[in-house]
Amino acid sequence: MTNRDIAERLEEIADILEIQGGEPFRVRSYRRAAESISHAPFQITVTTQPGALTALDGIGGSIAERVMQIARTGTCDVREELLEVFPEGLLDVLRVPGVGPKKAALFFREAHVHDLSTLEQAARDGRLAGLKGMGKKSEERILEGLEALRSLSGRILLGEAWERAEELVRDLGGPERVRMCGSLRRGRETIGDLDLLTSTENAGSGEALTAHSMVESVPLAGETKSTVIITGGIQVDLRVVPPESLGAAWMYFTGSKQHNVRMRELAQDKGWKLNEYGLFDADGQVIASDSEESIYSALGLPWIPPELREDAGEFRAARDGSLPTLIEAGDIRGDTHCHSTWSDGVHTIEEMARGAQALGMEYMVISDHSKALGIAGGINEEQILQQAEEVDQVNEALQGFRVLKGIEVDVLSSGELDISVEVLAQLDWVNASIHSGLSQSAAQVTERSVGAALSPHVDVVCHPLGRLLGRRKAMEIDFEALLQACEEGHTALEINCSPDRLDLPDTYARQAAARGIPIIIATDAHAIEHRGNLRYGVAVARRAWLTRDQVLNCRSLEAFLQWTGRGSAPLSER
Repeated sequence: MTNRDIAERLEEIADILEIQGGEPFRVRSYRRAAESISHAPFQITVTTQPGALTALDGIGGSIAERVMQIARTGTCDVREELLEVFPEGLLDVLRVPGVGPKKAALFFREAHVHDLSTLEQAARDGRLAGLKGMGKKSEERILEGLEALRSLSGRILLGEAWERAEELVRDLGGPERVRMCGSLRRGRETIGDLDLLTSTENAGSGEALTAHSMVESVPLAGETKSTVIITGGIQVDLRVVPPESLGAAWMYFTGSKQHNVRMRELAQDKGWKLNEYGLFDADGQVIASDSEESIYSALGLPWIPPELREDAGEFRAARDGSLPTLIEAGDIRGDTHCHSTWSDGVHTIEEMARGAQALGMEYMVISDHSKALGIAGGINEEQILQQAEEVDQVNEALQGFRVLKGIEVDVLSSGELDISVEVLAQLDWVNASIHSGLSQSAAQVTERSVGAALSPHVDVVCHPLGRLLGRRKAMEIDFEALLQACEEGHTALEINCSPDRLDLPDTYARQAAARGIPIIIATDAHAIEHRGNLRYGVAVARRAWLTRDQVLNCRSLEAFLQWTGRGSAPLSER
């Protein structure tokens, strides 16, 4: 099992303990252990020494023993004991938006819900509406949530796909010998199958794939193609081509289908033929095949980045020389959306700051949740001012890095901001987010978002659509009205890098940037390790055709603060 698989089992134990009403400390212990395992600097195997596990943050002897049981068998005694009382299908029920452990336990005991199908039947029969804390609208929202889950059926999030593919690429010879293709290479927010490509020079790659520890079944094992099903039911296709055809195959298997059709049409216009083996003239002689660049060049085009290959204007831009120089992760100089132990973060402000600095960033906004989000330990005005004093102390200890004082202020159902304007006015940066009332009418959620964008105390509207991929649909917001408010209010829009958000989506971000509205790419990190999610937000930005000049936190600290119009003195001196 991979570290991710082991972490998922620990998360499942925490979930079932919550359904059971177990001790909160025990629940937190398993969740913290899952976080540590998923980001462990080594792969846990059956030969891992217990001391290596207990050296990880949050893992004691008891949990280390369970981790080793999971590594050996895929489960552990604690998990199996819990599943004797609560059916495993309840874990799927927890994926439905609005269904937490308490509701799952209620549905299990009072409505005989034990999986998604029985949940849907209970909702359609009206058996949930009469339960404590429920009603007709709650029942309708559950049905909507089930539909959202179905929309993701057979697909996985970009983050999981990327991590799985990286591990396979590493174990099959490294990125110099094995290449990612398909919608993963194009940076789509959800992925179907994982497509990998290698050459016949990488001997034994097919055998290495079919023997990999993640593999559960092998539908096909051939010389030119191997197909396996890995943990989680994900299909992986590895194609093997001659080295001289590697460029053509990489382009062909990257797609998209529409892009490939246009490329073949360009070849046909010249009397040529283009396929996964190369670009050929009318006599079958190879014109280009070993690199993507050579094929594009032969067809009179510059190389087109994979993220733009959707037949969405890239050919016109390539012909007239207006393809953008797309943003890269290394262009990001600050992270504007970070949480700490002051709310629901795992690490302290200083730990988060040093983690960001280690990645080459120059500044970070500490933006813990505001008081309305009690479930996340949101902080009030007094605590914000106390936190600001800690930020000053951290900045004194840092060299070449700056922590900015901020907050993720909730936009309440009434449209009001959760924190007084007197305190907001004293901060370096203010994120505004909607976390509640997401099912309000289009007019209501639009009014709330527009109001936040027009506030002189708000710098950016975060995860503006409020969606969770495969779990919660986007709010029915009037995006044009929000764009107008951002223009008028001098307010940015965020691409949230959390893999289950990626909000704004690429099409919306492209539309906003075309209007001159600054874009923020922020990790929403609740732990140091979450900064690795930055690449997913950058993938969205690249699909949105964004350059570094259109992304506000690509600016230096001085230029960033200049855009906000705020000074940078301690609160006590303002």
